[in-house]
Amino acid sequence: MGERDICDRFIIPEKLYGRESEVAELLAAFDEEYIQDLLAHLEYYQKCYQEPVPEVSYRAEYLDL
Repeated sequence: MGERDICDRFIIPEKLYGRESEVAELLAAFDEEYIQDLLAHLEYYQKCYQEPVPEVSYRAEYLDL
């Protein structure tokens, strides 16, 4: 049950008020994992679509990817 529940943001309840350092640590860990997931997805996308359209190539060069 709940295996397919997905939320697009990480929500911290107000009960943690006054625990800024712990909240910051939780958010940093969530952000790091999310970024790693995005990078893995990008690598997979690049493997599957090795010849992107010119707009994508230009953007990748602009971002130095």
